[in-house]
Amino acid sequence: MKKHVQPLTPNPLASGCQAKKMTLNSYLKAFAARNPAPLAQTPRANLWRVDTEDGPAVLKVLTERGLKVGDMIGTDLLGLWGGEGAVRPIAQAKDALLMEWLQGPSLKDTTPYGRDELAVEVIAETALKLRRPATEGFIDLKDHFGGVLTKAEPSSFPEPYGNAFSRAKFLWHELLKTTQESCLMHGDLNYDNILWSERGWCAIDPKGIIGDPCYEFSVVFRNPIGEEERAAKPERMLTLAEGFATRAGLDKTRILQFGFAHVAMSLAYHFDRTGRLSETDLAIFLAFDRLGLAGSP
Repeated sequence: MKKHVQPLTPNPLASGCQAKKMTLNSYLKAFAARNPAPLAQTPRANLWRVDTEDGPAVLKVLTERGLKVGDMIGTDLLGLWGGEGAVRPIAQAKDALLMEWLQGPSLKDTTPYGRDELAVEVIAETALKLRRPATEGFIDLKDHFGGVLTKAEPSSFPEPYGNAFSRAKFLWHELLKTTQESCLMHGDLNYDNILWSERGWCAIDPKGIIGDPCYEFSVVFRNPIGEEERAAKPERMLTLAEGFATRAGLDKTRILQFGFAHVAMSLAYHFDRTGRLSETDLAIFLAFDRLGLAGSP
């Protein structure tokens, strides 16, 4: 059962000042953990494998950027799931989370080239387990990525990609306008965020998005990361969408359309922050555009 640790002092979220970040030892003491071994360091969080009285666990401490973009929302969602199809949270503070250790492997490591059918089965099954009725306190899909796709100007995109981006932006507005069912979902159900455990496949690192259930599969078209040639094939996109639609009882075309809009959103987000286009996303974006999903803006 999830237990809450009292917020560490000084509180990194204290209003009126930017309190100094607590040390690793402070987190270890608060969570009664020891023997930290680094697992990952990202712009949003640092993670360690630690030992506890009940066995190995993962300590996740958010960075200032992680706090700013609301990554603790995902922690609330883990608590709502209670370990059903997702990693179990053990304890939390304002900016940190202790959760169960999942031994792996990841879905990416389990589904090398040519095993898309297994990936579709696992992702669809996991998505259905995690889907919940829409509720307050999570991120509305229109505000995902800070609403960057809505705000972006197609004319700011380098030629010859501006027209394709205009089509994707138009499609995004149409998808939001025609959504008939909204649910609470993971929001980033990619190959690296699904791990094998003694309880079966479990998701990690949820975003907590409320919107059309077809959106849940949009990130998969950009996977596996590092295999751009594999991902940017229209025929593979069609096969993935067909599999998800069949297993999840959703519309194949809307799944594809959300995939196109999502990769446009990713492009816009990174272009806004860096002034450059991701070559990986661009290849997938153009493959989507060739499918003629967007209609006329």
